[in-house]
Amino acid sequence: MIHISHVAVEFAFDEVAAPGMQAELLRRWAGCRTPVIPTRHRTTLVLEPDPQGDFRTRIDGVTFPQRHPASIHLKAAETCLYDRFIPWHREAGALLMHTGMMVHRGRGVVFAAPSGGGKSSLCLAALQRGWRYFTDDLTATDGRRFWGVPRALQFDPVPRGAAVIDRLAHLPRFEWVLGPASDPVEQPALVVPDEQRADAPVAVGDVHVVTVAQGNDDQIRALGPGETAAALVTAAFEWPAGPVRWVGGLRPGYALTWATPETALDLLESCLFEDA
Repeated sequence: MIHISHVAVEFAFDEVAAPGMQAELLRRWAGCRTPVIPTRHRTTLVLEPDPQGDFRTRIDGVTFPQRHPASIHLKAAETCLYDRFIPWHREAGALLMHTGMMVHRGRGVVFAAPSGGGKSSLCLAALQRGWRYFTDDLTATDGRRFWGVPRALQFDPVPRGAAVIDRLAHLPRFEWVLGPASDPVEQPALVVPDEQRADAPVAVGDVHVVTVAQGNDDQIRALGPGETAAALVTAAFEWPAGPVRWVGGLRPGYALTWATPETALDLLESCLFEDA
């Protein structure tokens, strides 16, 4: 079982049809084995055989129309999960954002950037200097607190056996088959140990929003309240109706441009914790 915010998800896979798949999903989502917030909904992710010899996925009682061969079970199961993330949070009155989140000295730091902007790189560097990991990809808020969906920390896939940049060379790799006719690829990734993960939501008043962009050097500047709100709007998968009541309660936000993650974090820590 894994926990996606308030949702507990059981897996029901036939070990003959999908050998080792449940164990592999649990490994990649090991950070979600313990709930971060109370469970309010339970569901089961099922693989169903198709008359044509392929498979379909079913969750929340709904069968996805797309058929897939056994070779891409893992990708199909994760796609099914991700498809439910937005409605699950919407139904609970929570906002789901494409952001990273780390915790340090009691503060939550939300990294907002488009894909490839450096969220995972900064999360990895922060983890290596003692920050606690919440997520590199999916952050949620209910207006009172922020928390992450702590899947494994992941980077872009590469062809099997291909070299990666030095700071990722030590990471283990997940293997993926992304399509029926695709060659396997490898994804540098880190299943963060329990003792290095955050295990409780952070109150809104203890959260900083930091926009992130890669550049030729390392720079930081303060964000105004409007810029902070815009960063959350841009990062949100879906913006709920009603006032954005939590933006005014956040700690100061920053815009971070980075060339080297470690140097950028030095700048960030000097701003975030100068009063700590």
